[in-house]
Amino acid sequence: MGDRAHDMGRSLPIPVLGKEAPLPVGPIRLAALAQSPVILFRGIREADGSYDIAFEDFADRIELTGTAREKEATLKGWMIRYADWISDLCRKYPLSWHNYYDFWEERS
Repeated sequence: MGDRAHDMGRSLPIPVLGKEAPLPVGPIRLAALAQSPVILFRGIREADGSYDIAFEDFADRIELTGTAREKEATLKGWMIRYADWISDLCRKYPLSWHNYYDFWEERS
């Protein structure tokens, strides 16, 4: 699950639905190391209880090259693109995203 950050030391604050949330950097770094295509998956529950399943191309290959600052900027760009994908799905299908932890780390 690309939106699950269990180790806050390995995440970046990325806007999701207009508010920053800690997203893990691991999936993007792993894709860059593997030099493999990245395909996103979604399953949207329909009114009849069935699921509309779809796979979407995200990247033919992710390359994190250059200086440390350039790598970080490229990594963040890919993560923003992923967060935008999540945000778009949440706006289109607001009842299909179930989250059981403090995603945005809101503290009272």
